[in-house]
Parts: sequence; C-alpha cells; structure tokens
Amino acid sequence: SGYRAPVIDVEEVADVLAYQATACRIVGSSLYERILLGALADVRAGGVCARVLDDHHVDPYGSALALRFLGAVHRIALEGRAPALAALYPSTGGDPSAGDPVAAFLATVADHEDEVRHRLADGVQTNEVGRSAALVGGYAEVARRTGLPLRVLELGASAGLNLRFDRYC
Repeated sequence: SGYRAPVIDVEEVADVLAYQATACRIVGSSLYERILLGALADVRAGGVCARVLDDHHVDPYGSALALRFLGAVHRIALEGRAPALAALYPSTGGDPSAGDPVAAFLATVADHEDEVRHRLADGVQTNEVGRSAALVGGYAEVARRTGLPLRVLELGASAGLNLRFDRYC
C-alpha cells in the first residue's frame, strides 16, 4: 500500500480549520461550519483529512487553506461525482438538513483523495458582500456630487454580489 503516516503539524492545520469554521458561523454558513468542524475532528484523529492536508501546515496562515479544501471537494459535488454530498449542498439543489454533511464530505474526500490533494494548489474565488463596503463610500460620493442615480456594471469578480450594494447595511 502507498499509505504513509501524515507529517502535518496537526495543531497548525487545526487552527486554520477552526478559524474558518468560526468565520463561517459568523457569516451564517452553518453547513460549512459543520463540515469544517468535522474535518477538524478528522485531522486530529489522523483520518483522511489529515492525509490530504499533509504538508500544508507550512502554508501561510492567510493562504485560504480551509477554503481551498472546501472548494476542491465542492467542485467534485458540482460535477455530479459525489451525489451524496451534492444532495446536501444548496448550490447543487440539495438540502443541508437532509443528512449528515460531515459523513458525506469525509466520504467524498476519501473517494477522491488524490484529486482533492492535487486541487489544494488551486486558488479560490471568494464571493463576499463585505467587499462592497470599500465601494459604498465612492458610490455615495458620486451620487452626492452628481445628484444622479448610480448604475453599476460588474464583470464577474464577485458573482454579481456587488451589484446589490444598496441592500447591505
């Protein structure tokens, strides 16, 4: 067998997963919070997540390791190659309350271990409405100076979320 014991610094990876789980809770993503807490427990137990995250304890803290991990697995669900997980992801028409997302996530990681490990090198595009905060001041100033309504054209950088800036408080 090609298995080798993980050499990760469990607590460094655990800190990254725990931090992102907290961030997910704060922004209202209970699904990803639950999944990350499950992955955290799996890392500490030396499971499949520990194997996949092997050597990533050296990644810079702000490198979005947890989001890259989630994204790698999400891609598999989006492509229809993890139907049990897709059944729980709203982005694929699923219902997060229809089953155990942690078990489905861990099974997907186990079934696609090499691919997930490889995909950790991919960057992620986060779509956060918080980015609009930096734009709102400028929009307000343009509106103040011109007295005209503002129309915004966004070319995909935040999946259109910045187009709704007037609805965020």
